[in-house]
Amino acid sequence: MNDEILQNIWNQLTADGMTNSDFETWKSNFAGSEDIQKNVHGYLLENNHTDSDIDTWSSNVGLKKKTNPTYLFWKRIWCSVRTRTNKMVLRMVQK
Repeated sequence: MNDEILQNIWNQLTADGMTNSDFETWKSNFAGSEDIQKNVHGYLLENNHTDSDIDTWSSNVGLKKKTNPTYLFWKRIWCSVRTRTNKMVLRMVQK
């Protein structure tokens, strides 16, 4: 995640009285909850602090990683590889 942008968001929310958490606590809560992320985006949008749609904003904040098309190709191939007994599927997991 982009700590500089998150710090700016936290500063605005703190100044507006929307959070009383310290930055690290707020950041952890924000990172761990899609509902909080959507609420923060909605608040910022409603108060003219952003004009980005949720997908663009999430990407700018660093919540969504841009996926390389080559990665997607290899992910499909690896997900289809199976052992002889068909008990295990190898998967590449995007983090």
